[in-house]
Amino acid sequence: MKAIGSWSVVSFIRFVVQLVWAVTLVSLFVQILWLGVTLFFSEMIHWPAPVFLTPQDVNLIFEELLEEQGIAVYTTAVISANYMLFEKGGLSVLLVTALQIGLTSYLLYALTVLKRPLNALTLDRVFEPENAVQLRIVALLALSAAPLKFFYQWFSTQQFRRLVETDIVQIAMPTFNFTLLLAGMVLYIFAEIMKRAATLYEEQKLTV
Repeated sequence: MKAIGSWSVVSFIRFVVQLVWAVTLVSLFVQILWLGVTLFFSEMIHWPAPVFLTPQDVNLIFEELLEEQGIAVYTTAVISANYMLFEKGGLSVLLVTALQIGLTSYLLYALTVLKRPLNALTLDRVFEPENAVQLRIVALLALSAAPLKFFYQWFSTQQFRRLVETDIVQIAMPTFNFTLLLAGMVLYIFAEIMKRAATLYEEQKLTV
């Protein structure tokens, strides 16, 4: 299979990105619709939001369920879960929902920008300077997404901590997504390589 052009690795990546873009668009529409319905027709029930639990609580649950069967199941990692609020929550719930919509819009914009260089590479327009510009924008968006996602998860966890008035559930801090940082750095390097390749290509055309 070719790396660039039609029916290539790039065209497959473009198909996957387009599919994720379409799913994200539908998700954004549903979130906005959900917000509108809950604001005007019912109590404020936010979209499922993340919360992080300590492994000790999960280990205790496994121990109670499986102790009689002589099976030990345990984890040492922080557990990621989702929660929903089924009663009026006020401004903080509205902020959680607004952050969810904002992050989904952020992802949709990043995917929209990413599709442009992928479309160009699929059409064999490799040395267009615009490809490097668009890829650099995606890299910066990926780098910025890591702290934004962490803040959203932290805020959502604090909201859950405020709602749950019990010591039975131990809440942990969300984990920072270093994968997004690494992806942003790699994309930034690729953008710089594409920029220099486009410059060399233009200089070669002028020389010839």
